[in-house]
Amino acid sequence: NNLTKAIELDGKNKEAILLIAQIFRSESNWFSDRNILVDGLKHLKKDQHLMQMLCESYSIDSVHDEAEKICAEAISLYPDEVRNYVYLGITYRETYKEKESTNMFDQAIKKFPKSEFAIACSAESKLKRNDYVNAFNEYQSIYDEGIRTNRIVMGYAKSAFHLKKFKEALGGFKILCQRDRSNFVEFRRSTMDLAKTSYKKEWQEYERELNNCLNR
Repeated sequence: NNLTKAIELDGKNKEAILLIAQIFRSESNWFSDRNILVDGLKHLKKDQHLMQMLCESYSIDSVHDEAEKICAEAISLYPDEVRNYVYLGITYRETYKEKESTNMFDQAIKKFPKSEFAIACSAESKLKRNDYVNAFNEYQSIYDEGIRTNRIVMGYAKSAFHLKKFKEALGGFKILCQRDRSNFVEFRRSTMDLAKTSYKKEWQEYERELNNCLNR
């Protein structure tokens, strides 16, 4: 096609490289995505954008050795790009390098304290290993600032619930239900769990708000 011909004529045509990469990404064709990025980097040496995208591609496709190598190199060259830190942290997590993963996420949050992406991925890792206190603290740090994407609100609500911060958790579940009733599943699970405890007043409030959500 015309984009491929443009790159064949000029290997430094970054616009064409990015457009083709986006097409491959829309198809989840990460192998071809990486090929076009690697070829591009042969002509556009150490280009910041292409390096970040290659780091992301290797990490998402779980090509762990290359992800570690490229993401670490991208961080050393471009320390102000948050995604390189996060994707390296994800790669470490997927290869069970918990200490390295935590350290990388901590670096990302320290350097980019308002990054939804960094905090969401870091807190999610802590939530998965039942570190509810630190997960909640990280979610809360931007939830209270008004950064309330669905994954931040869900993580905030889930970690708060595990810490018996039922009021805070309920607030999160209500926000999610107001946005989309299909978000009720975790809300219902928490309500059912609460019914098995001695927190009857809280359970009644959850039951009432869950019904309001479902009957909107």
